[in-house]
Amino acid sequence: MRMMAILGALGAVAVLGGTAAWLFLSRAGVRVVLTPPPPSVTAEPQVRLRGQVLGVAPALSLNGAPVVLTADGHFEHTLPLTLGSNAFTLSAVGKPKDGAPEETVNGVHVVERLEQAVYDTRHFYTASGGLSGFTRGATGLKAVRDSFLTGDVDVELKVGALTGSVLESYENAHRPVKGGMPMLVELAVGGGAVRVALKPEEGTVQGEVARPGAPVTLRGRSELHHGKYHVRLEALDGDATDVVLRVRY
Repeated sequence: MRMMAILGALGAVAVLGGTAAWLFLSRAGVRVVLTPPPPSVTAEPQVRLRGQVLGVAPALSLNGAPVVLTADGHFEHTLPLTLGSNAFTLSAVGKPKDGAPEETVNGVHVVERLEQAVYDTRHFYTASGGLSGFTRGATGLKAVRDSFLTGDVDVELKVGALTGSVLESYENAHRPVKGGMPMLVELAVGGGAVRVALKPEEGTVQGEVARPGAPVTLRGRSELHHGKYHVRLEALDGDATDVVLRVRY
């Protein structure tokens, strides 16, 4: 992540309860944890900041405007993005303990918004997320190994939670001469929104967005990249839950 911060801010990423968390700002009296870490590059028209301010009598402002905190310091705020660079300044105030003087810590996070076609071209093979509570298996076949040999692959991925973006890779002994591997991709989600995409050898990246109650089907081709074919998944609004991906090719 690209981050510039002042007064001892930290950029450490950890996993808390299966969800990635970013210790964005930290000092003796106050800490700001963002869960999940916000993107540094995106094609989305907005970004949602979720997190918690830790400290005694905490307060938080964003670009000079106060942010509403719950009793335990949690917050959620949606920010619109313009094409190009978007800089957001977070300022947190808190005390190390009751009776101690307040301390202030400030930090700047920069999000670059790109047009979707540009983002796809530059970042299709860049993944900065993870899966939790997932299982993989063959659907209607004895084993993935058998399908690899016959050239008839039908596999399924079930995910409890998806954070950020991931690349799912697939193999097949029967490779098309040109154009990439024809694929049929089905995606359903229980919570959040997930974009599924395929990158052909030529032309633009194909993508669809699945939401709760609105699964998607994507038909396209995947280019051979480092000996494998890839399907890209990206959670668009924080963590996505109960994700089911089925790929046939």
